[in-house]
Amino acid sequence: MATRIFQGTIQEMLCAPSKQGKRQLEPFSSEMKARVVPLAIVEDTDVSDSKAEVHTKAADLWYCLAGEATFTVGGTLTQKEARKRPDGSVDTTEWRGTGITGGEDILVKKGNWLYIPAGEAHVHRATGTARFIIVKVPVS
Repeated sequence: MATRIFQGTIQEMLCAPSKQGKRQLEPFSSEMKARVVPLAIVEDTDVSDSKAEVHTKAADLWYCLAGEATFTVGGTLTQKEARKRPDGSVDTTEWRGTGITGGEDILVKKGNWLYIPAGEAHVHRATGTARFIIVKVPVS
């Protein structure tokens, strides 16, 4: 079934007050988790300690709606662990780490796109508030 995303919905999200930390904004967060749509709107406000990650089955396509954030991309995850699902099982297609060694810093500002291929380590941090659309691109 098709899902329409209206500009007004996104504009309302951009006008909403920000909150400290990293979060996905509704209604897209629930729809992404339910696999209705492969995208979310992510808000980072003064985030400096985000977990680094690698997705082996999906690439990330980021579009900056507001603000700016620095992404560290490439390199190697430090203290790498497979993601644990809510039921306690392990997901070996999703990896988390405490940081990245040997990555490249990329500043992403409003209007910029950033494509991160599947299997590439990445982490992002923001001073102030940054809001992004993230599209998950499945790979085989």
